[in-house]
Amino acid sequence: MTYDGTQLIHTGVEERDNRLTVTFPATGRFAYFCAIHPGMAGLVNVVPAGQPYTTRSEAWVQAEAENRAVLGLVPVARQQGLAGYRQTTRPDGTSLWEVQVGSVVRGPTGYLELLEYFPPTVRIRAGDTIRWKASSPHTVTFLPAGQPPFDPFEMPPAKPSQNYDPTRLYHSGVLGLTEFIGPDAPREFDLTFPNPGTFPYVCLLHAPLGHVGTVVVESR
Repeated sequence: MTYDGTQLIHTGVEERDNRLTVTFPATGRFAYFCAIHPGMAGLVNVVPAGQPYTTRSEAWVQAEAENRAVLGLVPVARQQGLAGYRQTTRPDGTSLWEVQVGSVVRGPTGYLELLEYFPPTVRIRAGDTIRWKASSPHTVTFLPAGQPPFDPFEMPPAKPSQNYDPTRLYHSGVLGLTEFIGPDAPREFDLTFPNPGTFPYVCLLHAPLGHVGTVVVESR
């Protein structure tokens, strides 16, 4: 594609290993961003011929340095995510479990988000409830057998019952869109699991990157 700053380029939701090649015919500074992840932005500075520019080797050196700095935040992000995992016993003897979705920490060159449910496997007892809490864009989606993934922005939230039924679709919608909707954007999704079993679920935005979880329900 060719971009001169006067038209829109929008990829839609990109999957892993997808590539977009853009040619810049004019000099100038051209900003771009990810519409899903607040703060994820970049800048292309096109200079006139003959002026110094960033070579591929220079870009790799800079990227590696930034990569090491950002990955150094992983332990902090994981500790922060797991700190949100809580169990509260309710008057009827069942438990409410709180599971954090994603964990964001910021550093001098940007931010790091771990695309995980914390923890990825939750072991509960029949009758317990899980409440997922997200502060950045993610989904909690239980797909019934035979249903393929779908564009989460095209599908409205689906919660046919409070008690989970594995034969039906349960979909939180995209949580944590506070950057675009405001403070009233949905940030939580909860389900009660009345029956024993093992139930996988995914974040439809990040499933290709391994953002998946499992609920293991044991008999009470």
